Amino acid sequence: MRPDEPRVWNNLGIVLERLARPDQAHAAYLRALEAAPNYGPALINAALCELKNGDLERAAEHLEQASAAGFRSLQATVAEAALAARQGRKTEAEALLETARRQDPETTGKLWAELS
Repeated sequence: MRPDEPRVWNNLGIVLERLARPDQAHAAYLRALEAAPNYGPALINAALCELKNGDLERAAEHLEQASAAGFRSLQATVAEAALAARQGRKTEAEALLETARRQDPETTGKLWAELS
């Protein structure tokens, strides 16, 4: 595997998550970010892992970095909603979740269930 190819590391992380190996998946996402620090998909996937593990500070950093890099996705919006909810920002969480629901109600529900 090429150590400088973030897409490959990100995809490996996705596979590892599906195999219920979250720590290894997170490590793969971080490896992708070593190769390309502003690679949006890896930033979001790392943040999702961190949300699931309760590392809200690190998740917030990765979400902010993705936003600053101009990366937007349904997953990013749902992750931001989950982060806001866990930080007690209920109104913001509801607004973000509604934005995501308008884009794709079914996927939003599945993502929200994973993060709740």
